[in-house]
Amino acid sequence: MIRKSAWLLTLGLFFAHPAFAEKFIVPADWNDLGTVSEWMRMDSHFHRITGTAGSTDLKVYDFDQRSVYAQTQERRTGFARIDLEQFLKLPPEAREVRVRKARKELQYVREFRSRIRSYVLRIQENQSPGWGFSPTDHRAIGDVLGRLQEAVILDPSHAYAWHLLAYLSANCGDLWRALEALDGLDAALELLPADALPGIRSRAVLDRAWILRDLGFFEESLQAARKITSGDDLVREALLLRGLLAARAGDFRLTQQIAHELDSTPVACFPNSWFAGGAHAASELNAAIYDPLAWPTRNSSYLKAWILATFWLYEGESDLAWKVFPEFSLDRHYINGKRFLEEAASIYEATGRPSLAARFWSSAHQYVPYTPYLVYRTYGIDLEPFTGRKGGHAIVLGYDTHLISGSRLAYGALLIWRASEADTEAQRIEWAQRAVLELEICRRIGREPVATELILGYAYALLGDSDQMNRAADAALAALAPAELNSARHEKIIQLREIASRDPRSTLRALHPLEIRSETPDQTEARLRSIHAENPHDRAAQRELARFLIRHGHTNEGGTLIDELIGPGSAPSADDWLVALELDRQHNESTRARIMLQALLEGRAGRWPNPDLWATVGILCQEHGVPQAREALEYALELNPGNRGLREYLSTAR
Repeated sequence: MIRKSAWLLTLGLFFAHPAFAEKFIVPADWNDLGTVSEWMRMDSHFHRITGTAGSTDLKVYDFDQRSVYAQTQERRTGFARIDLEQFLKLPPEAREVRVRKARKELQYVREFRSRIRSYVLRIQENQSPGWGFSPTDHRAIGDVLGRLQEAVILDPSHAYAWHLLAYLSANCGDLWRALEALDGLDAALELLPADALPGIRSRAVLDRAWILRDLGFFEESLQAARKITSGDDLVREALLLRGLLAARAGDFRLTQQIAHELDSTPVACFPNSWFAGGAHAASELNAAIYDPLAWPTRNSSYLKAWILATFWLYEGESDLAWKVFPEFSLDRHYINGKRFLEEAASIYEATGRPSLAARFWSSAHQYVPYTPYLVYRTYGIDLEPFTGRKGGHAIVLGYDTHLISGSRLAYGALLIWRASEADTEAQRIEWAQRAVLELEICRRIGREPVATELILGYAYALLGDSDQMNRAADAALAALAPAELNSARHEKIIQLREIASRDPRSTLRALHPLEIRSETPDQTEARLRSIHAENPHDRAAQRELARFLIRHGHTNEGGTLIDELIGPGSAPSADDWLVALELDRQHNESTRARIMLQALLEGRAGRWPNPDLWATVGILCQEHGVPQAREALEYALELNPGNRGLREYLSTAR
C-alpha cells in the first residue's frame, strides 16, 4: 500500500487529479457511479423482485461458466496493468488518457445502475420491466465486473470503482478478490484528506470485517469491527458482528451482554392481509408487495437468537441452541438477510430441523442481488461417502466457481470430486489445492470438526500427502464424541488412515469415496423405508425412519413408530428416548420428559447414562416450568463434566 509521504513529494506534478485537491470534492462521475451503500439500499428492493417477479434466475445456462468468469479478470483495453504508485508517476497527459478511458469503461456500470432503478420502479408500477428477462441479460454482472476490473487497472485512484468491485465480487462468492479490491480501495483512500469520504471508509472497514469472519480470520475481523465508532446503522451492524465473534470465542459474558443489547430489532413484515383485497388498487398493492422497505415493522429478537445459538453450538450444546433459536418467519425482510438466513439454516440443521434448514438455505439465495443478471449453478451434494453421516446439501456456485450460498463443506467435497475426475495431473492438483483452501476455512471456523477433518483428509489424499492425512484423521478422532466410537463416522476415520498407509492417489479412487450424489428428501425417505421393510425388527432402522419422518413433518407416522420403541416392555435406549423427546418438543409437550425426570429423582437414571438425553429432559421440563428440572441438567453435567457450555448455562439459568 502506498504511503502518503511518497505521493506528497510529487503532489505538485499531479494537482490536476481530483484526489489531490486541497479540499476534496467528489468527482461527478464518481457520484454517477454511486457508493456501495447506495447500491445496497437499492438492493433492498431488488432481491425481493428476483424472488417473486418470474425472472430467469433459476435457469441453468449451458456453457462453460468458469471461462466466462475468467474473462471478467482479463484486460479489455490493452493498457498495461500498473499499480497506484506507478500511476501517480505517469506524465499528466498519460494519466488523463487512462482516466478518460476508465470513465468510458464505467459508463456501462452507470447504465446498469440506472436500468436497475427503472426495473424496480416499473415492477412496482405493475408494468413490464422490459429488461431483465432476456436470455442474454444474465451476462450483465459479468460485464459489470469486467469493466470495473479494467477501470481500476486504468485508474487505480478511483475509490468508488474499487469499492463496487469488492462488493460485487463478494456477491458472486469470490471473497479473495473482494479483499484484494478492498486493499486497492484503502490505497486510493490514502491519497485523500483524512476526513474525506467518512461513510465509504466505515462501510469498507465493516465489509472487510465480515469477509474476514467468513474466511475464518476471527481476530483480524474483530480488530476491524472495533474501528467502527460512528454511524448508527454501522455501529449496530458492527455490534452484531462483535457479538458473533464473542460467541465463537466462547466469551459467555460478552456474548450475553451484546445479545441483550440487540434484543429488539425492527424488521419489515409482509402483511398477508393485503392478499385479501381491500382498499388497495392493483398497482398500489403491487408496489407495496415489491417494496419491503414500505412494509410495516415489528420488533424481532432474531439478532439476539442468532448470537446466542452461535455460542451454544460452538460449545457443543445443540439443545440449548434449539431453546434460544425458534422458527423465524420467511415473510420478513431481515437486515444482513443472506448471512442470517444461511446461518439460521446451519443452526436448524445442527439442532435437528432439516426441513427448516432446507427452506432457509433456499430463501437465502433470494438475498443475492441481481440474480437475473448473474451466472450461477446449483448442485446437490451428499457428504456420506466422506463422513459416514447421511444428509444432502444444496449449494449455489457463482459462475460454477465460487460459493454463493450453502455449505462450504459440501463445496469442498465438490472440488475434491472434480480433482478426482480431472483429465490431467495439473488439473487434479489445481482442484485439490482449491479444495484444501476452502476446507481450511471450515477448519478455522470450527463448526463441524469431524466432518471437516475427514473431507480435508481426502483433499490431501489427492495431493499424495500422507502426513497431512494422518493429522486430519487424528484431529477427527479427537473431535469425535465418545458415543460415536464404533460408529459409521469412526469407520471413516479408520478408512482414511488405511488410505494414508498406502499410496493415497492410487488407492483413493478404488475405494469410491468421491461419488457426488444428490438425494432428495423423497429418495431418503424411500431408502429408509426400504431398510426398515427389509429389517422390521431392527430397532435402529425403525428409529432412523421415525426420526426422519418427525423432522420432515410426518409426525403422526413417525410418532407411531417411536411409540412402539418406547412402549411398555420395549426396553428403550437413550437414542430412542431422544427421538421421542424431539417429537415432544415439536408438539410443545413435556409428559415424557416429566416421566424421565421422575425416573432420575427415583434413582432409576442409570439405565441411560447419556448426557445429551438428560440435557434434553432438563431443558424440556424447564421450558414447561417443571419443578426440579435443574436436576436433569446437573446430572447431564455430572455425566459429562467437561461440558463448559452447560456449566456456564447452569451458572446463569434460574
